[in-house]
Amino acid sequence: MNYSTLDLMDFPDCEIVHDNEFITLITRLAAYALKEICISTFKMEYPIRKCLVLKRFFDTLVDKSKAGLQVHILFNWHPSLFSVPRSNYPTARYLKDNGIDLRYLPNNRCCHTKLFLSDKKNMVIGSHNLSVASVTSNFDISLFLRHPSLVLDAHAAFWAAFSSSKKF
Repeated sequence: MNYSTLDLMDFPDCEIVHDNEFITLITRLAAYALKEICISTFKMEYPIRKCLVLKRFFDTLVDKSKAGLQVHILFNWHPSLFSVPRSNYPTARYLKDNGIDLRYLPNNRCCHTKLFLSDKKNMVIGSHNLSVASVTSNFDISLFLRHPSLVLDAHAAFWAAFSSSKKF
């Protein structure tokens, strides 16, 4: 994409999503997805009791996967646990045990991107992790975009990283 020719009017399908609006939005997008969900995150935390809205999101991913939807997650992981949030392992086990395709970047590369894509039509990108703090108390901002070329560019970038990553 040639960024020097972009006009701000090219992005009418863009909204700011802050704080706990994020989890509500991506849960709805996941619930309505028909074909594919792609996620990239640094931290993911499947809460048992602490945060029902986050638990509902992960349970929605599992339900969609069991219904035949493709769910792909790229997350921060290294077998030595170097620079890995402690919550990533149990969350990854839960998701993998429920049929979700999880991968991590090779060569100790950190997965720091926070990205949610559904059906190559919707994208949420920003600072939100999939953690209790990120959806309850942190100050986080993300963008919700439905601009076709931006969503497709992000999808291609996600797949370039995901396809060369290691299976969890």
